[in-house]
Amino acid sequence: MEKMNDLYKINRERFLDNYRVTENILKSTEKNKVKIIAQWLVDNQSVGPSQESNVEIINYYSKYLKKDKTLLDFALEWIRAQKIRSRYMLHLIKTHFPSNNSNLVIDYFISSFFLKYNKILRDIFKDTIQEYELSALLDIIFASEREQNFIFENHMEKHKNNPQCPTLFKGSERIDTSILTLRSGLASIIKRDYESRVQIPP
Repeated sequence: MEKMNDLYKINRERFLDNYRVTENILKSTEKNKVKIIAQWLVDNQSVGPSQESNVEIINYYSKYLKKDKTLLDFALEWIRAQKIRSRYMLHLIKTHFPSNNSNLVIDYFISSFFLKYNKILRDIFKDTIQEYELSALLDIIFASEREQNFIFENHMEKHKNNPQCPTLFKGSERIDTSILTLRSGLASIIKRDYESRVQIPP
């Protein structure tokens, strides 16, 4: 069984080698790197619902990437999130909590699976990224599937207008809002996953 510490590790070089193969195939007909990465995520990694949707998401968050981070760094974090989701789902299926205690379920899985990843994800972005933008991104990369007729702009507005989503600054200092942002982005996903989980034999 995979150790918890290994949950957050990905074979970066293997994924990059795989990407280069796709890039070499597509670059004769497609010059836009974002579109190539978006297509690679869909076709080779089963990440994202479509190239078009992935392009919109990558383009939006690319403006917040730190100078030493690339579009591929962002793509690899999306892949890492899928690995974490798979392990989280296996654990969730086997876990039982007292009925009608969704807050306990949410907090347990956030602390067990997503809190450490939050630090990894934030490390690729500048401090100017807003908390609602991180909340929206968490919702995107950990959702089991994109809702029908997903409109990125509407998705962002939903998180921007969510009263549970924290603000970025208090006065002139940034405050640690990690838990609040994780709950804002993931609470509904975790609750839905737990309530609809498939029971498996012990």
